[in-house]
Order: sequence, then C-alpha cells, then structure tokens
Amino acid sequence: MEIFDFENYKDFTNNWVHSQPKKGRGIYRKMALHIGVNPVIISQVLNGDRHFSAEQTLEVTEFLGLGPLSPTIIL
Repeated sequence: MEIFDFENYKDFTNNWVHSQPKKGRGIYRKMALHIGVNPVIISQVLNGDRHFSAEQTLEVTEFLGLGPLSPTIIL
C-alpha cells in the first residue's frame, strides 16, 4: 500500500489504521494523543466532512511515519 494508490488522505489513513494489528483498535486514541486532540475529532475527520488543520496534518503524517517527499529535479 502506497499513499499514491489513494485519491484522498482519509481513505489512505483509514486503510492504514485498519491494516494495523487488531484492525487498528485504539489507533484513533493514540493518534489523538499524539496530535493533542480529543479522539472524537479524529473520528469526525476520518469518517465525516471535517478536515485536519495544517498543523494537525503535519502531526498525523509524523504519527503515520510518513517523511517529507523529496522533490525530483530534472535537468
């Protein structure tokens, strides 16, 4: 599974969560603790119309173990 296989971050993140041991049980809580929000916020974002702020997005990518993309330079 690669991030580029998905059309939006919610699908990617939910797929990642469900691929974890025990189908991701408790991951929303751990993610919420990592970014400093209530677990309800995580659920509202990943299963609803709400979105992460820019700062929260950076924290979530860190939680997921995603590093920055290196730009490809074509000469």
